[in-house]
Amino acid sequence: MGLRHRTFSPLLLAALAVVLLVQTGVSRGQVKHFNPPKQAPEFNLPGLDGEKHALSDFRGQVLVLSAWASWCMPCREELPEFARARDELAGSHSEAVFMTVNLGESGARARSWMDRAGLDLPVLLASTKFMDEYGIMVLPSILVFDRDGHLAVLRSGWSPGMDLVEELSNDLSSLGKRAAR
Repeated sequence: MGLRHRTFSPLLLAALAVVLLVQTGVSRGQVKHFNPPKQAPEFNLPGLDGEKHALSDFRGQVLVLSAWASWCMPCREELPEFARARDELAGSHSEAVFMTVNLGESGARARSWMDRAGLDLPVLLASTKFMDEYGIMVLPSILVFDRDGHLAVLRSGWSPGMDLVEELSNDLSSLGKRAAR
């Protein structure tokens, strides 16, 4: 009898990794504040709107990106809260642009999931290479870029009950204070 090799799909391995990260507490909303902000690599990503979007397009604004995938259960909880944060912070932080970046899935899959969830958020499409370039270890993650396109905050993971409006309001306020100095 020969040994039978078993291969696992990348999707199954990714799902198992997420479960392990949740079990080890990595997804409890760990936050890295970069002060001074880190130089961020430029991106140029297609959006579901049919346009290309580059990090440099947002110079002069604060860009808040939620990185997600449709198979990620915590992402399914975080994205509605991200939309609520965008809506509630629009008046007090008009310099902030809120977008999402779907990692490793087709535009059709991302659009289908957003439609089923009833979410009206801009979606950029990126390969999983985006995770490496920006130091994303777990999904969902939120990246906050300052007005100069530098990565100022990286929020890794999601915890039910997290007040994302308050958390992002604090992040945006601290960026405003830093810019005023």
